[in-house]
Amino acid sequence: MNIAEEVLQQLQLRAEPGFKERQASFSKDAFQSLGLRNADTHAVAKETYEWVKPFGADELLATCGELFAVGYWEMDIVAIDWAWLHRKHLGKQHFPVLRSWLENHVVTWAGCDHLCCGILGEMLRRYPEFLTELPLWAESTNRWVRRGAAVVMIPGFRKSPDAMPVLFGIATTLLPDRDDMVQKGYGWALKEACKQDEGAVFEFVIAHKAVMPRTALRYAIEKMPDERRALAMAKD
Repeated sequence: MNIAEEVLQQLQLRAEPGFKERQASFSKDAFQSLGLRNADTHAVAKETYEWVKPFGADELLATCGELFAVGYWEMDIVAIDWAWLHRKHLGKQHFPVLRSWLENHVVTWAGCDHLCCGILGEMLRRYPEFLTELPLWAESTNRWVRRGAAVVMIPGFRKSPDAMPVLFGIATTLLPDRDDMVQKGYGWALKEACKQDEGAVFEFVIAHKAVMPRTALRYAIEKMPDERRALAMAKD
């Protein structure tokens, strides 16, 4: 049984005529799609996971690599879903493999966020020692790795006391970044960090608002009280 081929066939059965063209019309990212809605892709992932559920962690991740190699967006999502469903079997030694997916296979903001807020973020929450790697991600030439440097922290803010200083360092590194996907990514992470310490995030925004892109700033302050939002948006 060629698992990658079988998964591809299952996805093709659920492809929706014309949906691929609609996807292309509202996405600026270049990616190969079979034309499935996300709910259908996740359904296939859940169903086909039964084929690989008995696998050990290394075999499962290797099989996920075969799915990525096919080159379709939906196959990527199935691979990421499988890793999440298999998370109890993954250990610290598997973090580099998951990190390599972000650099080598992610081609859209949605893929970045699905990976980072899912299994990669869960592994970081479980093994916070990997926080020390994230400043290097923020210096990557890959836009999704830079976005991921901030987004991957979102699942663990309330679990790790060391996360906030790391996030502020990453956001500082990314302040000059002109990529709107990166700006939205660290702005979103700052917004989520408000749930832990809104005052600290507000102080960071005020200290850097002269150079922080408005896109990132608006995301960061979105849930703050009106008074704070007005102060953050005011031009000095």
